[in-house]
Amino acid sequence: MVDVSRYTDTTELVFDVEFITPAFLGGADGNAEIRSAPFKNGIRYWWRVLYGAKYFSAGKLKETEDSIFGSTEKKSNVLISIGTQAKNSFFELSGFPNGKRIDVSHQGKVMKVNILDYMAYGKYDYVKGKGNVYTVSHIKPKTKIRLNINIKNTGYTEEIIDAIKMFLAWGGVGSKSRNGFGSMDYTDLSEPKTEFSKMVKLSNKLKQFPVFSTATKLFVTSSFDNWEEPLSTVGIIYKEARNSLEKPHIFDRRGYVARPIEAKFEKIPSNIKNGRIPKPFYLGIKQLKQDQYIGYIICLPVEFYEVENQSKYIEVYNKMTDYFSKHLKDTTGSIMKLLGAAK
Repeated sequence: MVDVSRYTDTTELVFDVEFITPAFLGGADGNAEIRSAPFKNGIRYWWRVLYGAKYFSAGKLKETEDSIFGSTEKKSNVLISIGTQAKNSFFELSGFPNGKRIDVSHQGKVMKVNILDYMAYGKYDYVKGKGNVYTVSHIKPKTKIRLNINIKNTGYTEEIIDAIKMFLAWGGVGSKSRNGFGSMDYTDLSEPKTEFSKMVKLSNKLKQFPVFSTATKLFVTSSFDNWEEPLSTVGIIYKEARNSLEKPHIFDRRGYVARPIEAKFEKIPSNIKNGRIPKPFYLGIKQLKQDQYIGYIICLPVEFYEVENQSKYIEVYNKMTDYFSKHLKDTTGSIMKLLGAAK
């Protein structure tokens, strides 16, 4: 546990966290390692999603964020330690054979590809005769750790706690977390998680960074008895939605979903090939109860950095979410109710 005796006004929290899906949470060599820094970064990120619009409108976003989480000039008021370190036996170097298979065209040929490998692109090399061989290890599902979090009370404690719970329940940690890897839950709390401070206010305008806004949406799958099926399901639906935007070998609309786009033997516009924007769609898995899982897609659009193309960006966003609504259940109201968000 963290020694908090030097603080006179500190909130101490303990969370038992379980990894639901494999987590590419690594050290310098990319192999699996559990460190506190990625958890702090995740809490900081989701604080901005929840409360960034509030402080941005007041012109105090960077000042407030730095005062909470620290900067090169300021110490952080949020300290995290891993109370129970997972042993090496929880780390694995392998693929995910139970993912659903999809058809992918490559150089005029149609191949069967594991959707989970497709979503973990960059973590393996293709070896002739062996298929995809993973080059880095991952943290296995059902691995459990204990997070000790200490918050120096400076007026932002409730917001930080909200961000912690949002991150653990709906976020992800590690590389490929937007594709559903590194999904977590805190095992000592059950659904519905109603412990939010009810302070979230939806933004009526999009920002240059993801925030909860009136355009936010949430879609979920039906329940399954394993994590592979719901993650495969949302992965396939996301891929189908993106491919439905335009004909093969055309990348104009797909360039509004995420950048860069790289594909061999394809002519891709330079702003799409060289641009850098993360997709506004967050895929993940929630564990409803023991061995019962659902997949989800949280949609958090932004103010597009090419201002003149904002309308095209929103058009593509709406087409994607329309496709999701036809193949998944729209439960946007549930997450808004959970957060106590108001327009």
